[in-house]
Amino acid sequence: MLSGNSEKFAFWCVKMIQRIMIYLTIMAINFAGYVLLFSAVFGVKPAQFGDYLREKAKEMQTEIMQKAVTKPKAEPEKSEDDTERQQIKAELEHLEQQRLQLQKERQEIESVKKQIEKLKSQPVFDEDRIYNLAKIFDTMDKEKVAEIFGQMQDSLVVAILPRMKPANASQVLQNMEPARSALISKMILRNSEG
Repeated sequence: MLSGNSEKFAFWCVKMIQRIMIYLTIMAINFAGYVLLFSAVFGVKPAQFGDYLREKAKEMQTEIMQKAVTKPKAEPEKSEDDTERQQIKAELEHLEQQRLQLQKERQEIESVKKQIEKLKSQPVFDEDRIYNLAKIFDTMDKEKVAEIFGQMQDSLVVAILPRMKPANASQVLQNMEPARSALISKMILRNSEG
């Protein structure tokens, strides 16, 4: 039987995972929206946006170099050239910052995708079935339970064992191989810490 704190903790864990998934989805949607918005404004396909930024930066650099070579060095025009150069340089820096920001967001999205895939690969167990299994294992011979646990996935054992009576769970752990018993104990501890 679950204690009140265990039920609250399990409920809290489920809620936190749901919130994380919602936030990650929102971040992915926002990033896609930015890419589509910038793509529409600049008239390029989303997949080509990074190439477009690099190409524009090169064009601006070439333009600056051509203006520096072709214009005569008269004093009044020099100040205009300097302000133009500064503006172009500022625009280039701004474009580079945007490119780096997009690259960073792309990496964050990839990281989030990996985390989501990792969460998907972890088995999800029905709480009622786990509880019923724990009750059944509580009534069985502890050596037999240890043998059965030896054939199960670690994640399933970690889900069942804390729901057993503490005395029975400790006997099962004693009857398991020491290395596996230590591993299962660490996993249970990690799960209880959040």
